[in-house]
Amino acid sequence: MASKGETRGRPPKERPKALAADPSAELAHRREIGLRLAEMRTRLGWSPTDLAMRAGITAETVRALEHGETTPRTWTIKLLANALSCSAGWLAFGG
Repeated sequence: MASKGETRGRPPKERPKALAADPSAELAHRREIGLRLAEMRTRLGWSPTDLAMRAGITAETVRALEHGETTPRTWTIKLLANALSCSAGWLAFGG
């Protein structure tokens, strides 16, 4: 039996520390998503309301995303990509 202060079994794992998010990089990424979103929407001749109806989200969400005001959730990217007939990866990351 281990005495007081001793631990039994394996030593605790060292976990890497989480990286701090760079706010300016996050803002730039949100703006890039918004530009790609607006580009595809206008290429199709749709208004933000048209896209919102096809994606099943609100027009306000589309506008906020296009202006880089909010970070889209993964599922929102998927809904938008399906509505725009583009890949979710391209919409989220370009390339």
